[in-house]
Formats: sequence, C-alpha cells, structure tokens
Amino acid sequence: MRRSGIILPFAEGIKRPLLLLFLVICIPVLVYIKFIYKDPPLPAPRGEIITVEGKVRDKTYDSSGELSYVVIGDAYCYLSKVSFEEEPEIGGFCRVTGKLYDFKQAMNLGGYDERAYRRVRGQNYRINATGVEIISGKITFREKLCKLKRNLALIIRKYCPLEEGTINTLILADKSSLSDERKDLYRSVSLSHFLVVSGLHVSAVAGVFYKLCRLILKRKIPASAVTLTVLIFYGLLIGFSVSVLRAIFMYAVRLLGDLWGKAYDMLSAASLAAVVTLMCNPLYLTDSSFIYSYLAVFGIGFMFEGHVLSGLKGFKNRFKDSIRFSLGMCLVMLPATLYFSGVYSVGAILLNLFIVPMGPLMLFTAFGAFFASLLSLGGVARIFDAAEHILLSITDFTAEIVRNAGLFRISGKPDKIVIFLCYGALLWFLFNRKKWGTAVSDAIAIATYIRVISAVWWWTPCVSMLYVGQGECMVLRTSAESAVVIDCGSTSQTKVCQYDLVPFLNASGIRCIEGIFISHSDKDHTSGISELLESYRSEGIPVKNLFLQRIEDEKLDALEGVAKDLGIPSHRLSRGDSVKIGDWEFDCFWPYKGVSFDNKNEASMVLLGKYKEFSMLFTGDISAGTEGRLIKACGDTLKADVLKIPHHGSNKSSSEEFLAAVSPGASVISAGIGNRYSHPGIQTTGRLTEAGIPYYCTKETGELDIFLYDRGEKFKINSYISGRIFNK
Repeated sequence: MRRSGIILPFAEGIKRPLLLLFLVICIPVLVYIKFIYKDPPLPAPRGEIITVEGKVRDKTYDSSGELSYVVIGDAYCYLSKVSFEEEPEIGGFCRVTGKLYDFKQAMNLGGYDERAYRRVRGQNYRINATGVEIISGKITFREKLCKLKRNLALIIRKYCPLEEGTINTLILADKSSLSDERKDLYRSVSLSHFLVVSGLHVSAVAGVFYKLCRLILKRKIPASAVTLTVLIFYGLLIGFSVSVLRAIFMYAVRLLGDLWGKAYDMLSAASLAAVVTLMCNPLYLTDSSFIYSYLAVFGIGFMFEGHVLSGLKGFKNRFKDSIRFSLGMCLVMLPATLYFSGVYSVGAILLNLFIVPMGPLMLFTAFGAFFASLLSLGGVARIFDAAEHILLSITDFTAEIVRNAGLFRISGKPDKIVIFLCYGALLWFLFNRKKWGTAVSDAIAIATYIRVISAVWWWTPCVSMLYVGQGECMVLRTSAESAVVIDCGSTSQTKVCQYDLVPFLNASGIRCIEGIFISHSDKDHTSGISELLESYRSEGIPVKNLFLQRIEDEKLDALEGVAKDLGIPSHRLSRGDSVKIGDWEFDCFWPYKGVSFDNKNEASMVLLGKYKEFSMLFTGDISAGTEGRLIKACGDTLKADVLKIPHHGSNKSSSEEFLAAVSPGASVISAGIGNRYSHPGIQTTGRLTEAGIPYYCTKETGELDIFLYDRGEKFKINSYISGRIFNK
C-alpha cells in the first residue's frame, strides 16, 4: 500500500482536501446548531391525550420478542402497556393514541440528555400508548429485515443460554437481553465500546468476507460487489448506527480504490464519510456516538502518520505495537470521554491490551455460535457459547480488578478550551516526538497530558441542589475533589444515585465524599443512600462518614448496619451537636435527643451549615409545628443567608413566623415536574412572595448551584438550564 509522508491538514501544500473540507464544514454546522436550529414545538401540552397517525418508520422488540415501541413520524410511541391484535409494520400506516410527553433533557451537570439524543434521530416527543389501530399494512423490505433480526435473536437465545445477551449484542446490535451488571461493569471501566457493533468490528468481518470472496470468485470486481452487497444488507439488518455507517462507507472507499489502483488513505476516507453524514444530518456533530466514532478513527490515522504505530513484525514488536495502540487510543479518547461522561478509567489501557488480542477470538466464537444456531446444531452452538462464556468471564474478572482499584479512575468534565489545547498538544507531540522523544520524556509528556485534562482547574465553594424528581439531594463542595452530601432519594425516579448523583460527582471531579447527612428515613430522601455508601465498589468514590439523627428508627438502623459492614463510621446527631468538615461547620438544631414523633417528617434533622460568612439552613421535611418549636429553641440563631424550604414547598410548612425568624436572602425548593402533591404549594409560594424572599424550584430550573465568595458578592445562584438567576 502506498503511503505519503507526514502531511498535516494545515501544512503548506495540502494534499488531503477532504480532511480540510471536514474541518471547515464543522464551523457553519456548529453556528447553525447553536444560533439557528430550534427544537420543534410539542403538538399539545405535556400530559394531554393525543392521537398521531402516519407511516411507521421503525420499531423495536424487547427481550421476549414482544413489540415494545414504534416510531411514527417524529413520535416515539411506547406500546409495552397496550395490547393489539395486529402488529404495526414498518412502511405501513397506523394510528396511536396516548399521553404526550417530551423527552427528558439533562437537568443536572453530567446528566443524560435524552432530548438531544432523540433529536438527532428525528424523534421530538414520546407517547405512552393506550390504543393502536392499524390503518393499512405493507410488507416492506425493512419490515422483513426487522422480523428477521427478531427471529435471529430468538434463535440465539434458544441455543446459547450462557451468553445469548452478549452474542446478540456483538452480532445483531440487540442489547435487549444484555445484563445490566455487565453493562454497568464495562461502563465503569471505560469499556462500553466493547458492547457495540463497532466500526472496527465491521471492518474485521468485511476483511475476512472479502478474502473469502476473492478466494472463491477469483476476480476483484465480483468479490467487491458481493462484499458491498452483504455489508449493506448487514447494516440494514442491525440498523445503521454512526460507527457501522462509517465503517461500511470507508470499506467501500477501500474497495473502490483497490479496483482503480489507488492508494487507500484512512483520514481521507473517514473525512468523506463524515462530510456525507453531516450533509444528511448536521445535528450529528453534537452527538457523542458520532464524535467517539470519528475521533477514534482519526486518532488511529494520526498515530499511523506520527509513526506511533509502526507495524513491526514479530511477537515482541507486535506486543509493543499493542501497547502503543492501547495507550494512543487512551490519549485520543480521554478528553472526549471526560467531557461526555465525566469519568475515565485509566485501567482501560490495561484492559485494551488484554481485549485487543482476544477481540478476534471473541468475534470468532460469537459468529460460530450464531451460525451453529442458524443450522440448529445445538451441541456445536453450546460449545461456542461455552467458549464465549469463558472468554467473557476472564474479561469480566479483569474488569472487576480494574474497577476495584480506585487509583485507575479519573473524573471531571474539562472545559472546552482545555480540550482544544490538549488535542493541539497531542498532535504536536505525535509529529515531533521523533526529534526529541525518549522513554523518560514520553512518560513525562503523557503524565502531564493526563493530569492537565483531568485536573479541576476552576472551582468555587458551592451548594448544589440536584433535580431528582420528587425527592431531595444536595451536594456541598468542600474542596476541588471532595464534598458533603445531604440526602439522596426520590419517589418518582429510580436509581437516583446511579443516574443523577454519581454523574454529577464525576462531572464535577468530586472523588471523595467526606460525609453523608440524612435528614430522615423517608424514601424521597434515602432511596439512593445504600447505593451511595457502596459507591466505592462500583464507582471508586469513597464515603468517609455517615451522620444520622439520634432517634429510634428501623430504617436508619438498617442504613447504619450497611455503613458498618462497609467500614464507614456512623455518627448520631441531636440538638447541640456540631460537625466540622473542611471550611464547613454544621450545627444540629433538631431533633432533641430522644424525641419521638408519629410522623417522621417532624423528626427531620435540621442543620445550619456555615462557610466563613455564609450560612444556609437545611430543614428536611419539617412542618409548621416543628418550625414553631425551632423558633422557641433557637431564636436569632436560625437566621441564614439561604433557606432550603421544608418539605418540598408543602403548604403545611414555611409559616410566616418561620420565614421571618430565618430571614433568608433567597430560598431553594426541591420538587419534581408534574408531582402529584402540586409542590411547591400556592400558599407557600404566596408567603415567600409576601415576605420578599426570592425562591427557585428545581422542577423549573433543574440543578440549582449556590456559589459562595469571600468578598464582594456574598453568593450567587445559578440554574443549570438557564444560567445565573440571583446575586446577593
């Protein structure tokens, strides 16, 4: 294969116009997305019953082979709770009636933005269907492929009981029966790319198939035609994800170049694929899957150009190349991974060293199980299934070791300017290391690069009230890499620790929880606490202390038992106790030692948190009765700069006397969108307005951040969705 010398895309005498075109086209696309594009409005208010009618664009089955959703126009329709006699078919027309919802946007730093993900795929709202009516059916080619994929998945499930979930994932891109445990494990060690049909995967299969075609058909043209036909069919079968589409496009360019006697250039082929993709859908430029896919292939291309991958022969040299590849891909993917997920396991370098050589063997056993299942060779399929299980068990075991080694984990969402500078430095390093590179200088450069991209450069003492639906969770930052958590629970959202708190901690670069305070044991304040206590095992985030009320409560006793089993000290607090963590001091105002109430809300732990000149009162779910007791017991010491409104803004809390006693400059409320209690109550917000106290609620603002300062502005409140909303 002919290769030119090192040619930077911005060098004099550019010989890669396609790469330059891709870089240039990104600018107007970003301008369009940032300033011109707007999400289409919902066809009706959220929560209303509507009917949509149109052509079925796509559909998906669950792990049991039952239809779970269809896409009609720009509507994503859930069908799992509705029965229908006749199944909607892709290309046919149907009518769906149900309740309208918009897709969830990211409400907290590090949160998953389903709205952005669906928007790229042309889906603007969702419907929880209550009825489905077929207007007309039409057996299209895509419908046949969809049913073929479902039947193939069911056949694999029949003959491969051990690893049917992973085999279906690797062969058919069907994750419906992939275990959550494996997904969470691989995500935690930055190995999620293994559980997808990747571009590398498609390229490897295409290469083997093309060689077989050449061997059988002898000539290039028919072999190329058959290979491309099979690749396109495979892409249609599993769904053209970004990475699959890119790999097929690039392999087509490779085959065409081979037919015309032209040298194949990876960077040019990838650039052409990216330009075509963006011309079809500019929104892909903001999609993480697009960025990951093309970043990976560009990274490999530049490593070849920079002679990081030298392609030497022999076991020893190939092992060196494997190390270079794994380390190089880590350096290339690190900034993007930290930006999108907030966390990266450096142990992924070691895992890739293990998985890259085993990858072809895993694919071979997966395809062996697949084809044996198709031929109803149950014994052969189970042998391949067992072999795949052994390989994956070894991989799982290795991943567990890496996950449990917290030193391999780095976190923190880097600023865009830091990412830009780091990629510039990486390119300069790749193309200049021959001049001065030694083992020592390379190690220093790599360590500096990792530290720069993962360091928390700008941080301010802050209180963050996260949006967790109908519940409560607050994070008080105590240093660049540590924090205190007050409550973590929700009655409207599941796994709030995994899906809301941990992503926030990762994106914030918080790697240690100095203490967890629990106001009381109700589910909306504690449903995520056990998971948070165990977070070191799954996320590498240690918890140093647990603080509970000094009262009798079976649920609190159970949480204290979990902490004890994990070696985490627990402390019981009552009025008069004080805790100092870093520059924060917490005075416990309630409950009295030994107090008991029939209603747990009234025994909520009330804390006054003080940071230098700033103070904030944390009130749990107390009501007006306990507020009166606090006024009598605490007097002027109740005064605070910010008040956490009790009980999610319930009308039974925040009495006029209590608001006057605290006299806050601002207040914050945690409540869920569309909650059945109508929190915050109209009477409560009315009392706040009459008292002249600004209030902000998470269901409208998303995450609320109270930034603290030593001079000038005492504090400011930012909304994650809309930015700064209050200065004091």
